[in-house]
Amino acid sequence: MKYYLHRYKQPETDGGHYEIHKNNCIYYIFYKGHGNFIELGSFSNDIDALNYAKNTYTTYAPDIDGCKRCCSSINSD
Repeated sequence: MKYYLHRYKQPETDGGHYEIHKNNCIYYIFYKGHGNFIELGSFSNDIDALNYAKNTYTTYAPDIDGCKRCCSSINSD
């Protein structure tokens, strides 16, 4: 499964995170244009995608989590 990191941080009222989405997520599909996402790559599970994102995008790391719809296992809200 391919994973993507949303380039823009959510408002604090929505959790204030940079969210990871799977390529079949309705939010990814709807917002994938306009350079909104960074492709993380293919991973066999959500945890591996999260670890990769946090190790690669260290500036964002404390605020990265998963979409509550498609990556609920790594969502912290």
